[in-house]
Amino acid sequence: MLDSSTDETLPNLTAFLQTDPYITHYEGELRRRYKRFAERLAQLEEAEGTFDCFTLSYRSFGIQRRPDNGLVLREWAPGAEAVFLTGDFNSWEKLSHPFTQKEYGKWELYLSPKADKSPVIKHLTQLKLVVLTKTSEYLFRISPWAKYVTKTLDSVTYDWTYWDPPQPYQFQHPRPPRPSSLRIYEAHVGISSPEERLPRTKTSPEMCFLALRILNYAKIPNFIHYFNYFIFDLHLKNIPYRPISRFGTPDDLKYLVDTAHSMGITVLLDVVHSHASSNTEDGLNYFDGTDSCFFHGGSRGNHSLWGSRLFNYSSESPVMSIALPGCLRLLKVIVNDSCVDSISFDYPYGFDTAHRK
Repeated sequence: MLDSSTDETLPNLTAFLQTDPYITHYEGELRRRYKRFAERLAQLEEAEGTFDCFTLSYRSFGIQRRPDNGLVLREWAPGAEAVFLTGDFNSWEKLSHPFTQKEYGKWELYLSPKADKSPVIKHLTQLKLVVLTKTSEYLFRISPWAKYVTKTLDSVTYDWTYWDPPQPYQFQHPRPPRPSSLRIYEAHVGISSPEERLPRTKTSPEMCFLALRILNYAKIPNFIHYFNYFIFDLHLKNIPYRPISRFGTPDDLKYLVDTAHSMGITVLLDVVHSHASSNTEDGLNYFDGTDSCFFHGGSRGNHSLWGSRLFNYSSESPVMSIALPGCLRLLKVIVNDSCVDSISFDYPYGFDTAHRK
């Protein structure tokens, strides 16, 4: 008999349990998880109006350019004493552009357009956030909402490069019809080049997709193509809420997807939303000087097998934790902005135990 605390109506549960008798042993756990999901969804809808609005945080956080070319910058750093913006635009003056503290750990900065009506920060400008911690330490950080990061050959860390091209990429080909079934090719772009460097997505698609088409026509008629572009490189992921930029610019990824669509290939991107790199200078770890800004604090926030950090999705107040909307925002960007057809979720070992509540 199930405990009343887990007695939650789960749609089609009876039919689902009949598909495999072994699943019946986990009926209580399925009900518990669904109850937690229903409670969390109700919280989000109460706070934001609708679930869709909750996932649109990418339209308010990071750098948002207004129609008059004024720039609004918003960050979430609840453990910070102060936050500043520095970069090429102000000759790297560390404290000249302070953010204003808002409620729930949010920080905001407005930059008026220049006299010629152009934005103060131009496309490909190098930037950094300066975070003053409660212990009076200054930390240089990349915005979690950065769209693009770059790295020089003699550096081991990535830099925030502002991405706002004057002519955004225009897709030339529509999404292919939704397939009734899938046959999956998994392509690892990161190890696809014979050269001792990372391949660029803008130079890879034609050859890769051509090979798939040859295989299709020569051996397997009516084969449905699936292209897996691994975007969440766990230990090298430096922009948590955007596709990884180690293989090219945001427009290069769009070009890859567009090329696949021109050949009738359906594109799915692999996402790991369970844990993230433990990098500090170019990652989320200790972003505001605390170990619990985006992650669980203490040992619960560390994955001992992977050496990574575990996101905190269990905050009772949705406005107090930006981890969940940030990751949902990534899915929105992938599907809406990059025109990817769907998402493949990676579920590493140990994630369930660490996140169970």
